[in-house]
Amino acid sequence: MRVIMTFILLIGIIGCKNKQGDLKFSLKNETSFKLEDIIVGLPDTTLELEELEPNSRTKWIKVESAYSYGFLKFKDIYNNTYILQPIDYAGETLYKKGSMTFIITDLDTLEKRASTDFSIGEN
Repeated sequence: MRVIMTFILLIGIIGCKNKQGDLKFSLKNETSFKLEDIIVGLPDTTLELEELEPNSRTKWIKVESAYSYGFLKFKDIYNNTYILQPIDYAGETLYKKGSMTFIITDLDTLEKRASTDFSIGEN
């Protein structure tokens, strides 16, 4: 009995260590502004990026999961801080496979507002 329990425990540990995300994630900046000090909050991880040039996108990053929107914090070239904080994800789909891109579509530097979108692919 003890051998069986040890075997089951080892299988569980090995399974957890080899677990990789099947969702590819990227962040796209469609604005004409360079973004800096970027933090992206996803359900299983937090991504930190130094900067993202105008009209560019990050490389794909493997993550466990993401919703179609999430926590974003960044600064523009005028040192304005933008924070997009979701209230909850009730009723939202949790994506675990394929590819997803959060898109920052527009910045209003006077009102300090950001507009966002997302795209989803099948891989």
